[in-house]
Amino acid sequence: MKTVETLTIPRTVLTKLVKRNRQLIYMNYFLVHLCAMRNIDLVFMADEVCRMLKITPEQLEAARKKRLIRCGVFDRRFVYHAADVVLLAELLGRKTFPSKDR
Repeated sequence: MKTVETLTIPRTVLTKLVKRNRQLIYMNYFLVHLCAMRNIDLVFMADEVCRMLKITPEQLEAARKKRLIRCGVFDRRFVYHAADVVLLAELLGRKTFPSKDR
């Protein structure tokens, strides 16, 4: 039987978290847009994606096979666009980048 835990946070803290999340999403879209305007591909290799999302290569391959993340091929290696990595991170419910203290 599952136990349900409830976490209560102040409304002001929740508001700050939502605003910060929205800012980060806009910053990501802005960066992707700038790169597209200048014909710069903002891509990551598979090992970089695994390190950022803290997943194994097998989990990344499974996500690719389930079409949860799109990929391209460069120099016979899979590459992943930054926007797709962000979407996969949201699907996995994890942070996109590791914290700075590590």
